[in-house]
Amino acid sequence: CCPKAQVWFDLGLNSGVGTGFYLGKYYSSDLNFVPQLGNSVSFRLGINPSEKHSVVLELGNAWR
Repeated sequence: CCPKAQVWFDLGLNSGVGTGFYLGKYYSSDLNFVPQLGNSVSFRLGINPSEKHSVVLELGNAWR
């Protein structure tokens, strides 16, 4: 009848670097523009019961 689905797992380590900025008011009426450089790292575990479905757990941390 139907072919059996093949289950497979995938593991991964992700990282990234990006830029951003903080724009806000402190105690005065002047706006402060503070450019920042940040990075992140995460670990990924995926379980794929079929070609069209997957369950993924991703844990990570980002800092500036």
